[in-house]
Amino acid sequence: MLFRMKKLLSVAVLWVPVSVLFLFSGAGHSQPLIQSIQEIETQITVKNGNYLKARKQAIYISLKKAVKNALLDFMGEAEYKANKRYLRKILKNSKRYVQSYRFLEVYDDMDAEVSFVKLEVVLYPDAITKSLANLGVIPESEGAKRMVILIQETSFSTPVKSSFWNSVPISETALSQDFIEAGISVVSRTAVQNLFPEEWVENAGKGDISAAVNIGLKAGADIVIVGNAVSTLAEKNFTEGEKVVQATISVKVVSSLKSALIAAKSDFATARKKGALAGELSAFSSASQKLARFLLPSIQRHWERGTENGKKKQAKPKTPDLPMPLTDL
Repeated sequence: MLFRMKKLLSVAVLWVPVSVLFLFSGAGHSQPLIQSIQEIETQITVKNGNYLKARKQAIYISLKKAVKNALLDFMGEAEYKANKRYLRKILKNSKRYVQSYRFLEVYDDMDAEVSFVKLEVVLYPDAITKSLANLGVIPESEGAKRMVILIQETSFSTPVKSSFWNSVPISETALSQDFIEAGISVVSRTAVQNLFPEEWVENAGKGDISAAVNIGLKAGADIVIVGNAVSTLAEKNFTEGEKVVQATISVKVVSSLKSALIAAKSDFATARKKGALAGELSAFSSASQKLARFLLPSIQRHWERGTENGKKKQAKPKTPDLPMPLTDL
């Protein structure tokens, strides 16, 4: 029902392809799906004539509704109510699970003093299921133990700095390979380059845990390794034409599910090679190997503790109470 007098702000009726659905697969049983695209309507009363503030609040409420609807669809109403106190942690940070949103309709009603928005909200289903697993609401799959590595590198051999996403750092590649060889699933740079801005990586590298957590949730990875790397020409042997290159890598390891810093480490290595690039490759490779050897035990302990905690949480009753049998009345 429309009000008599509206100030129409914008209307966008654009149709998108059928939404991507995420399947939580159980042991031989069909499970509900998390629908990544939600259409949400919210109407809110305007206070003191501040329509801008009311619209922002309506958007906030809509994003929370979108995540709540996804959880209800996935779990069912009974399971949702039984786990409500756990799910508050997800709903409290609803924006972390939102990839994007756009207005389908928005208007202010001056007579009734209300602001109305209709949004199309695109969620990150993988981030939601990972958080559910971390809370012990659903079992954690082995595939959930993944990491993403993003390093900003300054190289003396390539003085012209390019866009973060347009370059492939030697240090990042070497460190990724070290963890892959250790049996860890690493999310590739190309898989995440369109999910979040470069600014997030910069902030995370400076110690912003929240930025690192957001990166992990968007990338579908629990472990986030971010940091900086630099290579310098230490000395040059003019007689033999050899160059000594020093490479330094500094990283922070964050759990996106625990929102906690797991480890931080800086290490360096030197290499003597005839070519500058060859020396840089060798130095970064050595430095990354030392870092991986140091960080791997901390990461494995983190995952082992998570598995133990998950089992404890699963032991708690997570199903609604059944009605009391008539014989007990």
